[in-house]
Amino acid sequence: MLTLAAPAQKCALYRIAGDTQWHYTPSAQSAAPKSPDLDLAAHPRNHSALEQNVAEGEIDMHPRENRSGDGPDNTRDAQGVVSACIALVQELAGAHQKDFEHLKHRAQELATAYTQIPHQRPHKQGWERARAVDAWILDIFSATERAIPRETLVEEFLTRYRKERQIGDAYKPHGPWLFVFETEHEQGHLVKIHGRASAGVHPEAFQQLCAEYLPLASSDSFLEPVLVDGADIDGWHALWFGGSPLFDRLVGTRRRSGGDADYWVNAVLLPGNDRYESRAIFILHPNAGDLIQPEPPPAMRQDQRLLMVLALAWRQLEHQIKSLAALTEADRREFINLIAPGLLHHEIGALMHTLSAQVYEQFNLLKPLALQSPENESGPIGLATRYAHAIGGLAARLYAVTDAFNNMDKRAEVEESTLANIFKEIQLLLNHRLGEVGAQLDIPRDAFTAISLRTDTVLLEHALLNIINNALNAFEDHRTPPPRKIRVDVEKHERHLLTLVIANNGPAIPGSLDKDIFRRGFTTRRSGHGQGLYLARLVAHYLGGSLHLIEEAALPDGYRVGFRMSLSTRLASMEGVSRAAD
Repeated sequence: MLTLAAPAQKCALYRIAGDTQWHYTPSAQSAAPKSPDLDLAAHPRNHSALEQNVAEGEIDMHPRENRSGDGPDNTRDAQGVVSACIALVQELAGAHQKDFEHLKHRAQELATAYTQIPHQRPHKQGWERARAVDAWILDIFSATERAIPRETLVEEFLTRYRKERQIGDAYKPHGPWLFVFETEHEQGHLVKIHGRASAGVHPEAFQQLCAEYLPLASSDSFLEPVLVDGADIDGWHALWFGGSPLFDRLVGTRRRSGGDADYWVNAVLLPGNDRYESRAIFILHPNAGDLIQPEPPPAMRQDQRLLMVLALAWRQLEHQIKSLAALTEADRREFINLIAPGLLHHEIGALMHTLSAQVYEQFNLLKPLALQSPENESGPIGLATRYAHAIGGLAARLYAVTDAFNNMDKRAEVEESTLANIFKEIQLLLNHRLGEVGAQLDIPRDAFTAISLRTDTVLLEHALLNIINNALNAFEDHRTPPPRKIRVDVEKHERHLLTLVIANNGPAIPGSLDKDIFRRGFTTRRSGHGQGLYLARLVAHYLGGSLHLIEEAALPDGYRVGFRMSLSTRLASMEGVSRAAD
């Protein structure tokens, strides 16, 4: 850290051989004068420690090393000139009037030396970096269409940032440096901040320094406004704010800039809710200029864009989850405006398809009886036959404009049930559809009976219905030969987390589509709407779990498609209906 001596105190400067960084220390024989009037004439060789050091070759006023590069040594040249300027000011403060012209000459030499320091030039590949970031931004927004968990969004960002910026767990002297923090609340009050991830520093060093400095985050120049006040940081030069004890240690200011907080800070808050804690991502860059004229490096502006887009994507996923909860409330208009006619078409259509099939089945049973005799045709049997045909036609018309409805009006609160009861309801709804397709749904009934759940049963049932209906459609569209099998098993049940595997022997899903199939609107069917798996994954997230495609090699023999669905078996009441009102 640069510490200025008293005005009358002389300073001796020295330069480390082979390095262009300037240093200065108080001269051993330069004690402060007892009187403010200092007669330099009485000290013929002490009137300028700076002149003496230059004359003896200890200081090169025009260092040539690294003059052509854009690296950090240019900053060291500038800092050397700045240090020499400060020493000159100290000399001037105690100098006699007759030495003014001499000191003026020295100041002119320093000014010339400063102008000769090469400044940072724009990166030749700056436009390529901008285009790469543009593509990255599109990928971030497309991820929200797949309804991925917000944690996955952050993990994918960190992985890609490490790859794109070529930083890992080793200390990177010239940056950039990335840090992720997470809050911990109790009864609505912030009680602790945790360091979750880092890049550009060693993980153990990161955790050790977090343990030392995070308890003092409320007084930190950068942690406090983001993690406590909920603000974002957009290009703050750390020196202007006094630096940060934590970040100063993490980026090694003592090794890099003599102790000065000579780096830039960018940060965004990823806000939490009553189920998830908030996270904050900080990206630090070294100063590309000097302490007098700080300049952000070219890559920093692109990183600012990435952080802003990441925060928007995070909030968009949060909005999707809250919107899904809102669909369970009495305010149906908000629900309809949110998910649009396409999703209503999908939800109501499934029930209408089942109704249409069952009514036409009754019609086909009644029709032979009605045709046995004129009396039957004109009597009650004939009337019932015509009613069945008319109802079937109405159901077919409804199916043309709607495609599924999850009877949200029946949902009032989180319910206690068993997995067996949930699948009993599913089999009842799918009974005719399974027979029509010629498919068999196998479940371990005894095991399911022993698994109790406290969850949103209606949402869970319809997420599972969407997955199973997806398999039935694939059987039909691809003309899968019999036997057509759908199997549901418990993969894991520990504490309050349940993991199910729903597998079928229909056509395999190409690995290239493992992410697209969960994207809203994506479908390979000519008459499909691409809502089923998207909605199923969104429901799984709301129920405290996730939904993923399983690789074919990990499935039981004879099965080619499988989904792993996890959920909480103890969904708190405030996470259900009441949470949607927040």
